[in-house]
Amino acid sequence: MLIASPNAAGSKAVNEEVLCFRRDHPDRKLIVILDAPRGAKFQDCLPEALRFELDEGGAVTDRPFTPLAADPRSGADGVATASAKVIAGLTGLEVADLLGRVEAALRREAWRFRLMTAACAVLLLLLGGGGGWML
Repeated sequence: MLIASPNAAGSKAVNEEVLCFRRDHPDRKLIVILDAPRGAKFQDCLPEALRFELDEGGAVTDRPFTPLAADPRSGADGVATASAKVIAGLTGLEVADLLGRVEAALRREAWRFRLMTAACAVLLLLLGGGGGWML
């Protein structure tokens, strides 16, 4: 898994690590999670070893390569699709098969958060009312 950012794209060490991984494991997917400022382009966050395909000898070519990348920023993949892409990359399942499950899980979490917030508000009102009544 690689956290891609403009800093990572400019790092020779990151580029070498990605190149070594792709040479040693050509059949495995490298999951890329984008960590970039708003307005940064996706390709500007990838090291050269991820922007282009490799030839049979493991050298970088000039043919474009598109890795499995998760961009959780709003206006891009969003949290649900980015999460599904990461899970798909780790498990080997298809993103489309996981997306419905991930969206349902996020809805459940949002519902739980709202329920807990409401419960805390009611508890605070009861405690405040009880304290006021005691005074």
